[in-house]
Amino acid sequence: MALAVVASLWLIFLPAFYQGLSANPNSQETIETSASLIEVNGYQVVFPLLVPVALSLVGFLAARTPEFLSAKRKVAVWALAVTLVVFCVAGLFSIGLFYMPAGAALVAAAVASRQRPRGAKHSVKGMS
Repeated sequence: MALAVVASLWLIFLPAFYQGLSANPNSQETIETSASLIEVNGYQVVFPLLVPVALSLVGFLAARTPEFLSAKRKVAVWALAVTLVVFCVAGLFSIGLFYMPAGAALVAAAVASRQRPRGAKHSVKGMS
């Protein structure tokens, strides 16, 4: 979840667009200008950037619940992981690449959900 939050904050506030150089004819100085996603696209860009954060948050909460090993929780985490990876692939050439680490972390959580917890004993019927 933290990876998705960092990626969103990076994209929202840090310069993402190179706008060019400006030169002052009276001095030897050139100024490079750039802008953030909000400066270029407006505040409506925040919603698409929060989608991966929401997916990661729900996946994190599902993985942290005591009933995580239940089949419903496993399916939920896998569905969220696949959805986030599809989001990353769909936006690969724009913002998707920034969310790939969060997608990989959610896939790792889903894979970990398939494994038996440490110390769990395998019980066989008829044996105690």
